[in-house]
Amino acid sequence: MNRPVTFGLPLVVSFPAAVVATPWRQEILTQELIRRPRAIIASVWTAIRDRMSVQSALARTIAPEIGAAPLRRDLLAWLASQRARGREIYLYNDTGRELAVPDEITPLVSGVIAAEAPALPHTSACGRLQALFPSGFTYVGHAADNIEEMGAKVVLLGSRAEVDSAAKRLGKDVEAEFLDARPGWRDWLRLLRPHHWSKNVLLFVPFLLEQSWRTPSVLLNGLLGFIALGIVASSTYVLNDMADIEADRRHWSKRNRPLASGVIPLPLAGMVAATGLALGLSIAATLSTAFCVFLLAYLVLTLGYSLGLKRIALLDVAVIAALFTLRLTMGISLAGARYSEWLLTFALMFFLSLALAKRHGEVLAAANAESHSLAHRGYAVSDAPLTLAVGTATAIASLVIMMIYLVEEGFPQGSYGVPEWLWAVPAVLSLWLGRIWLLVHRQQMHDDPIAFALRDPPSLAMGMAMAVAFALAV
Repeated sequence: MNRPVTFGLPLVVSFPAAVVATPWRQEILTQELIRRPRAIIASVWTAIRDRMSVQSALARTIAPEIGAAPLRRDLLAWLASQRARGREIYLYNDTGRELAVPDEITPLVSGVIAAEAPALPHTSACGRLQALFPSGFTYVGHAADNIEEMGAKVVLLGSRAEVDSAAKRLGKDVEAEFLDARPGWRDWLRLLRPHHWSKNVLLFVPFLLEQSWRTPSVLLNGLLGFIALGIVASSTYVLNDMADIEADRRHWSKRNRPLASGVIPLPLAGMVAATGLALGLSIAATLSTAFCVFLLAYLVLTLGYSLGLKRIALLDVAVIAALFTLRLTMGISLAGARYSEWLLTFALMFFLSLALAKRHGEVLAAANAESHSLAHRGYAVSDAPLTLAVGTATAIASLVIMMIYLVEEGFPQGSYGVPEWLWAVPAVLSLWLGRIWLLVHRQQMHDDPIAFALRDPPSLAMGMAMAVAFALAV
C-alpha cells in the first residue's frame, strides 16, 4: 500500500483529523448535536444572521477533544518508522482550540503547530507553514480535504476512490497512501443486532391467544409488522451507539463495537439509521394506524431511554417494561384482538421483574468490585435490597395477574378445547422466574434474562413445556 520513501522533508500531520480513525469533525458535531442541540442550532443561526462562516461559528461553540477516539494504527506505525530514520514530525492543529496530544503520539512528534483561532481554512494556513518550512514539507492529510496548496508532497488518507481522485487532482508527489478500512457484513450485523429481533416475537402472542394465525391475511400483516418493528429497533440500536460512543470507547468490551472502534464511520451509520426509520415507519403506515402510533411511541420512548432515562434509577426499568408491553400492544392492533387490561398489566409486571433482575445483578457485581456507585445507571451498591425486593414482588404480582387473566378472560371466551391445560403455564413460569432470580442473586447470570433463556437448556425445556401445554389446550 505504501510507496518506498525517497523524501526527507519534515512531515506536517493534520491534527487530529489525520491521526483519528474516524471522520473526526463530523463525529464531534454529531455528539454535540446530541448533547447540546440548542447551542449548535443557535450557532448556525448566528452564522446565517451575521453572514459569517458556519465553520467559524461552530468553532466558537464546540470544545473539541480526542478523548478515547480510536487512532490510525497504520499511519502511526509509518510515522514511527519515519521518526526512527530521523525525520521531523509536526502536528498541525487546525481546530482553533488547544488539544491534548495522546500519549502514544507524543514521542513521535517534534512539536505542535497551532492555527490561529478561529480555525483557518487550509489555503490561508499554507503561507504560515511555508514560512516555517522554507525548504518544503510533506503534508499528511485526508484526501477529501482542500489540500491543493499544502506542501510540495503529500501523504494521503481516505477511501480508494478519494485517494485516487486527489492524487490525480493535485499533481504532486504522493509519498504514501493509507486507505480507510472498509466495514464487512459482520460489522454491519454487529451494529444492527438482528439477533435482538427475537425479542419482537412477543408481537405474535396476541395472534396465538386469539388464534388469528388461522387467517392468512391477518398473519401476513403480523409478519410485515414484525419486519417493520425489527427495522426500527435496529435503527434505534444504531442511534443508541451514536449517543453512547464516548462511554463505549472507555468500556473494556464495548470499545470493540463497530462505531466505537471506528470500523463504521458515524456519518454513514447515521444515514443507515435514518433510512431504517423511514422504511420501518413507512411499512407500519400501510398496515394499521394504531400499529403505526404504537411504533412511534416505541421509537420516542427508546430515544428517550438512550438520551437520559436510562440513567434514572427505577424509571429506567419501567421504560424497559413499557417497551416490551408496547410490542404486545402492536401485536394486538395487528391481530384485531381486544385490548385486555389483565394481559397488558401482566406483561408490564413480568418485564419489570426481568429488567430489575438484570439491574440487581449489576448492583451486586459493582459491590464485589468495591465500586460505590453505578453512576452511569443511577444506582448505588446499597440499592441491592431494594432491587431484590421490588424485583421479586413484581415477579409474584405478574403470576397472580396471569391467573386472574385466565379465570376472567382465558377460560370464558371459549377459544380453547381443553382450557385446563393452561394452568400449566403459570406453574412452569413461576419455576422459571424463580430460577432467574436465584441465579441472579447468586451472581451466576451475567446477561439479559431473555438472552440468557435462549441459551439456557433448562429455560428452553420449560419454554417447550409451556408451548406443549398451550397446544394441548387448543
